[in-house]
Amino acid sequence: MIQHFILTLIGEDKPGLVQKLAEVIKTHGGNWEESRLANLRGKFSGIVVVSIPGADASEFEASVRQLAEQGLSIRAHQTELSARPSIKTRMLEVVANDRPDILREVTSVLSRLGVNVEELNTNCEPAPMSNELLFRAKAQISIPDGLGEEQIAVALEELADDLMVELHPG
Repeated sequence: MIQHFILTLIGEDKPGLVQKLAEVIKTHGGNWEESRLANLRGKFSGIVVVSIPGADASEFEASVRQLAEQGLSIRAHQTELSARPSIKTRMLEVVANDRPDILREVTSVLSRLGVNVEELNTNCEPAPMSNELLFRAKAQISIPDGLGEEQIAVALEELADDLMVELHPG
């Protein structure tokens, strides 16, 4: 029987962290199935989904804990993975002048509409002409049946005159 784990990790970014984790997974006959990894201001962080043969699950968890000795805070969460339902997904891009609370405003609109945020990446960067900060968000979203992309765009654009919204096939 295959055991599935979701690993959450964070530590000081340095070469070899991904390799060390991949080596632990390989040692236990596991498979690296899916991941989201990033360097955020000098910290290496991520989420990884792995599958491990059932007989090795407890040994795998012990090996994962040993990575903490190498400066990587990591937790293994055993889980049952279910099949993903067929849903309409889109990539949502939002750009606006940066201000406090903008992400909460955007996600409040999405939540009210029943839109689920599957993946989210945000950053702030200087605007090309004015050098003022622009907030940028890219999100993979799932849209409930009966809700149109235009409805999402209109609801978000009502937040502010400077907010620009684009939706593309996900």
